Amino acid sequence: SMGIDLELFTIDVEIGDTVTVTDGPFEGSVGVVQEIHDHKRTVIVNLSIFGRETPVELEFNKMDKM
Repeated sequence: SMGIDLELFTIDVEIGDTVTVTDGPFEGSVGVVQEIHDHKRTVIVNLSIFGRETPVELEFNKMDKM
């Protein structure tokens, strides 16, 4: 099958990188990576929401590096 094995899914981002959200309520938003949590396969990204910088936790497979 062509499914992604999430156990092997890693992401090539570092703190300070700009990413675009590709899924979920913030899809299309752009933010800067603040923290990376490999054990949870998530990152904390500061998104500009309603004009305010807001930290949002995103799964690795729900964003793309710009």
